[in-house]
Amino acid sequence: MASRNAKRVGVYTRTSPVSWRDDGPTQEDECLNECERQGWESVETYLDLDEDGGEEHRPELERLLADAES
Repeated sequence: MASRNAKRVGVYTRTSPVSWRDDGPTQEDECLNECERQGWESVETYLDLDEDGGEEHRPELERLLADAES
C-alpha cells in the first residue's frame, strides 16, 4: 500500500494479440511491480489492444493524458 504522500501514477500498456498469453508476467504486471518498488500509488491502468502493432490511434493513451491534465 502506498503512503499518503506517494506519487499517484497511471499505468499505460499497449499489447497485441500475440502477447495475450498466460505464460509469464505481462507488461501490466511489470509496471505494477515497479510502482510497488518505487512506493507509487497506481490509480488506473490504461490498456490499448493493438491489432497490427502500428496503430496510431490509441484511445487509452489519450484518456491517460486527459486524466493527467485534469
